[in-house]
Amino acid sequence: PRCRHYPAAGNNLFRGDVMPSYTISNTAAVAIVGADLFGNEVWSRSPRNRLATSFAMVGSTNAGDTGVDLFIDETRIGTFMNTQGGANLVPQFDDFQSLEALFIPAGAQLRCVVNDAAASNPVITTIRVEDQ
Repeated sequence: PRCRHYPAAGNNLFRGDVMPSYTISNTAAVAIVGADLFGNEVWSRSPRNRLATSFAMVGSTNAGDTGVDLFIDETRIGTFMNTQGGANLVPQFDDFQSLEALFIPAGAQLRCVVNDAAASNPVITTIRVEDQ
């Protein structure tokens, strides 16, 4: 049977039956200013049109001490900060910020570029993307 997770009625951030989650964990040594956290991920570029629906980032030392810019190719679509600090974290429901079904055209690369480096501990980013 297919597993579906709907934590809140009417909330489409976690419709697991249609939206895969891509989660990346980077050490503080890798998450330096200018690093593309999605750069080596095969899913960062797709031959299909996609929709990005939500994004979360946790880790480092304290909430708000690490920042990234999210890009589609060279167009910056937002700046995000980590919402929790500490080691061994997994993004929770409250950590996800809506991207309001942001359109990513076929062939475009999704990039997550660090603008404020992690102090310590890994940085975990999760983005939810739906193929069109």
